[in-house]
Amino acid sequence: MNSDWIGCVRKEAERRGIEGAVFDQDGTLFDTEAIYHRTWYMVRDEYPMLRDIEEDVKACIGRGSADNERYMKGKYGPDFPYFAFWQKRLGYVERILDTEGLIVKPGAREVLELFRAAGIRMALATSTQAHLTQKQLGMSGFASYFSAVVTGDRVTRGKPDPQIYLLACRDLGADPAHVIGFEDSDSGATALIRASIAAVVVPDQFEPSPFVRQNAWAVLPGLDEFPAFLAREWETETETEKNKRKREGTICC
Repeated sequence: MNSDWIGCVRKEAERRGIEGAVFDQDGTLFDTEAIYHRTWYMVRDEYPMLRDIEEDVKACIGRGSADNERYMKGKYGPDFPYFAFWQKRLGYVERILDTEGLIVKPGAREVLELFRAAGIRMALATSTQAHLTQKQLGMSGFASYFSAVVTGDRVTRGKPDPQIYLLACRDLGADPAHVIGFEDSDSGATALIRASIAAVVVPDQFEPSPFVRQNAWAVLPGLDEFPAFLAREWETETETEKNKRKREGTICC
């Protein structure tokens, strides 16, 4: 771990009053959104009424099960067997994880280590249900990083509603305005922004909307870009503050 980056995080935390960090799971820490995507096609033969699967994936990605059920029944009719469909897909997800393993996103472990080394507490906030979340945390060894874990079965309103992130901040004992959040999906990033959390967006399956691009703190190619981004932010901000003090005459050089 680069000691300069740890120093930047500590300084930034002190200057901005950062009290915590919150992370999405699928597509942000783990390369699992592609797995969820695959399962739509794996169940297609069993649900021939499905059409426009790519449109459905885009509409459902990052959202909670209740929201996805409303979407699917709204599109395919109130008799669409959503629970059986959802359970079948989750079964395929677990089978793929058991046979192919879990891929951690580049930079994910390093960013978690960075925050831990800087003494910043972290929470996980994922629309995924508890049992599958715990499975992935166990496979990755990431469980020890998080002081709080909020899963989709703990909320009544899924992303892009901010409820899950507000609950994660509450569990951390942190003011959302003093928290950094990491997301890959548009719905998740929107939830961060609505919660007044500084959003760092690392797109996975789809590009962020203009709203997210305009309101996010940063849109980065991946988590592995975050330490260097933070170092640049620190240098830029401190230089700006130094110039301001020069103009005010509080420093001479």
